[in-house]
Amino acid sequence: MFPSEMVILMAIAQTRDGGKKSLTRLMDVAGEYIGCLCNSLVRRGYTSGNWSMGYRLTPKGREALYRFVRQNVPEVKGTIKTL
Repeated sequence: MFPSEMVILMAIAQTRDGGKKSLTRLMDVAGEYIGCLCNSLVRRGYTSGNWSMGYRLTPKGREALYRFVRQNVPEVKGTIKTL
Protein backbone atom coordinates (compact mmCIF):
# COMPACT_ATOMS: atom_id res chain seq x y z
CA MET A 1 0.00 0.00 0.00
CA PHE A 2 1.26 3.48 -0.86
CA PRO A 3 1.91 5.90 2.01
CA SER A 4 -0.53 8.35 0.44
CA GLU A 5 -3.23 5.68 0.56
CA MET A 6 -2.58 5.28 4.27
CA VAL A 7 -3.03 9.04 4.71
CA ILE A 8 -6.41 8.72 3.00
CA LEU A 9 -7.42 5.87 5.32
CA MET A 10 -6.41 8.01 8.31
CA ALA A 11 -8.43 10.97 7.01
CA ILE A 12 -11.49 8.76 6.62
CA ALA A 13 -11.04 7.22 10.07
CA GLN A 14 -10.47 10.59 11.74
CA THR A 15 -13.61 12.35 10.49
CA ARG A 16 -17.32 11.69 10.63
CA ASP A 17 -17.91 13.07 7.15
CA GLY A 18 -16.24 10.18 5.37
CA GLY A 19 -13.00 12.10 5.02
CA LYS A 20 -14.50 14.70 2.70
CA LYS A 21 -13.14 17.80 4.49
CA SER A 22 -9.63 16.41 4.84
CA LEU A 23 -9.66 14.94 1.36
CA THR A 24 -10.95 18.19 -0.11
CA ARG A 25 -7.82 19.93 1.18
CA LEU A 26 -5.72 17.23 -0.46
CA MET A 27 -7.80 17.45 -3.66
CA ASP A 28 -6.76 21.08 -4.01
CA VAL A 29 -3.19 19.86 -4.32
CA ALA A 30 -3.58 16.85 -6.61
CA GLY A 31 -7.26 16.16 -7.25
CA GLU A 32 -7.04 13.58 -9.99
CA TYR A 33 -4.38 11.59 -8.15
CA ILE A 34 -6.34 11.57 -4.86
CA GLY A 35 -9.48 10.54 -6.73
CA CYS A 36 -7.63 7.60 -8.30
CA LEU A 37 -6.29 6.53 -4.91
CA CYS A 38 -9.76 6.69 -3.34
CA ASN A 39 -11.22 4.61 -6.16
CA SER A 40 -8.37 2.13 -5.83
CA LEU A 41 -9.04 1.73 -2.09
CA VAL A 42 -12.70 0.99 -2.83
CA ARG A 43 -11.85 -1.54 -5.56
CA ARG A 44 -9.38 -3.33 -3.30
CA GLY A 45 -11.85 -3.49 -0.42
CA TYR A 46 -10.22 -1.08 2.06
CA THR A 47 -13.08 1.42 1.91
CA SER A 48 -16.63 1.59 0.69
CA GLY A 49 -18.61 4.52 -0.64
CA ASN A 50 -17.87 7.28 -3.12
CA TRP A 51 -16.88 10.93 -3.25
CA SER A 52 -20.39 12.36 -3.12
CA MET A 53 -21.60 10.17 -0.23
CA GLY A 54 -18.31 9.91 1.63
CA TYR A 55 -16.15 6.89 2.38
CA ARG A 56 -16.20 4.37 5.20
CA LEU A 57 -13.46 2.03 6.30
CA THR A 58 -14.20 -1.63 5.80
CA PRO A 59 -12.92 -4.25 8.26
CA LYS A 60 -10.00 -4.81 5.86
CA GLY A 61 -9.24 -1.07 5.90
CA ARG A 62 -9.42 -0.88 9.70
CA GLU A 63 -7.04 -3.82 10.01
CA ALA A 64 -4.55 -2.26 7.57
CA LEU A 65 -4.70 1.06 9.41
CA TYR A 66 -4.27 -0.65 12.79
CA ARG A 67 -1.20 -2.56 11.59
CA PHE A 68 0.32 0.59 10.09
CA VAL A 69 -0.22 2.63 13.25
CA ARG A 70 1.27 -0.08 15.46
CA GLN A 71 4.39 -0.27 13.29
CA ASN A 72 4.86 3.46 12.74
CA VAL A 73 3.76 5.32 15.87
CA PRO A 74 6.16 8.33 15.55
CA GLU A 75 5.40 8.86 11.85
CA VAL A 76 1.65 8.54 12.43
CA LYS A 77 1.68 11.37 14.96
CA GLY A 78 3.14 13.67 12.33
CA THR A 79 0.60 12.57 9.73
CA ILE A 80 -2.29 13.16 12.11
CA LYS A 81 -0.99 16.69 12.75
CA THR A 82 -0.92 17.26 9.00
CA LEU A 83 -4.54 16.20 8.67
